[in-house]
Amino acid sequence: MNQEWLNITLQASMNWCGITPVSHKDWNEKIFLGLQELFREGLTVPMFLLSDLQNLMDKENSVDGINWENYETNGDLRLALKRRYQQDFLLRLQQIPALRELLQLFRISPHHSEQKKALIQLLLHRFSRYFPETFKVPVQAMLSRMIWSEPGVPEHESRLEELTGITGFWEQWIESFLNTLSTGIHWSSLLQEEDLFELLHWHALSTEHLKMGCKGILQVERLLGSFALETIHVPEEGHDAETMFVDETWYPTGGVVELTHHGSFENLVSSELVFLEEGEALNLFDLRYVENDLLYFHRDEGVLRRKRRTLHLVYDLAEVMNIKSRGYDVQFSMLLQGLGLRLIMDLRQIFERDSVHFHFHFFSTPDLTEMVNREMRLLEVLLRDAVAQHTVFFHLNDPLQESFSISDRKTYALVFADQNFQRWDFLKEPEVLSGKALLVPLLRGSDPLRKRFQYCILQEGMTWPQLRQLRNDILYELVGGIHPFKNTGN
Repeated sequence: MNQEWLNITLQASMNWCGITPVSHKDWNEKIFLGLQELFREGLTVPMFLLSDLQNLMDKENSVDGINWENYETNGDLRLALKRRYQQDFLLRLQQIPALRELLQLFRISPHHSEQKKALIQLLLHRFSRYFPETFKVPVQAMLSRMIWSEPGVPEHESRLEELTGITGFWEQWIESFLNTLSTGIHWSSLLQEEDLFELLHWHALSTEHLKMGCKGILQVERLLGSFALETIHVPEEGHDAETMFVDETWYPTGGVVELTHHGSFENLVSSELVFLEEGEALNLFDLRYVENDLLYFHRDEGVLRRKRRTLHLVYDLAEVMNIKSRGYDVQFSMLLQGLGLRLIMDLRQIFERDSVHFHFHFFSTPDLTEMVNREMRLLEVLLRDAVAQHTVFFHLNDPLQESFSISDRKTYALVFADQNFQRWDFLKEPEVLSGKALLVPLLRGSDPLRKRFQYCILQEGMTWPQLRQLRNDILYELVGGIHPFKNTGN
């Protein structure tokens, strides 16, 4: 492959643009520079594909240059293939709800240029698995300076046929791409939750560590999936666990809930007035009042009885935070923080009517404090809205006893640790926690300590069904729910 072959091949591909490109040298240079950057990353992309995606982003969710009603192929196989590319690829891509939402949000973002560029690169990496092998650029050509000429003119395709000896080079490439794409892609899962988070919070993810770490944690949370609420029954608790307080976000409608023998006179059932007898010093109404037999409407008052709960999630894993076992796709930091993130989302659903706070505690040795703080920062970014609302709190190396002091809230604790398990024995004391304490160690499969613990995380690796089952068991244990059956995690 020489430089002329590369330039002619790329520029000939512009005849296949599904969206009318801008006829301007600045646009051509923008696309060429984008291609070179992708080449440096080892991704070989046809020029027309990058141009179409760039147009799709810049035109903000509008496919320009295509008349879907009157566009006829008239038996022309080339035009039929081009229309198939437009409909089966561009139009289908445009219809993805997540992509539409992103493009709308990008319009008001001060970082929209960087966000669009990152989105294009992400999409091209996802689509590249369906690219035919007929167009690959060697490393030395990736970094070469391209020769400028007007792309997308018929002469380029004629010259490309002379250089390759292949008639219809790009027709064959596009047809192969579309055939592979149609049988392999799941459009609904093209953009995952972790992708959306990275793109929408571009300004907050200022380092590669934050980007990769947050995506890893969100990937774990997504793969664990939501908890099946119908499988758990939380036992009734005494009134000592409840608190009366006004919820200002709830509007009292004054609707009648029930009839009661206690209440204020404005809620008195009007039929009770028939017992009033004028002129009598003592009448039947007075007697019913003294004996609490009068009936009152019990109305919604805007005062909710909600239990106050606090869950402490502890990470005592400084030695293994950045270690990645061959049995997992991510390092232990991302795995266990993803599990913690999923647990608080599930607990919010289980206790949806309660006031629930979450405290994350990270512990480390002095020489590893900076590393652990960097890992803790990942969850802080993911939960920054909850932190601002004062429902999630983070602590680094706080004194143990002070972190779990008794309060007016029902408290629980979940500890992930890889050593020094005995230092968490104090959580079993009744004066420390009013709720359940559970220690989940990180152990090797051959470790004799496994017999001491009901649940553990194996360092060698666990399957996703096993991790889902562990998540379920932890929830049942923490909330004291009745475990009806062992969920397979499927």
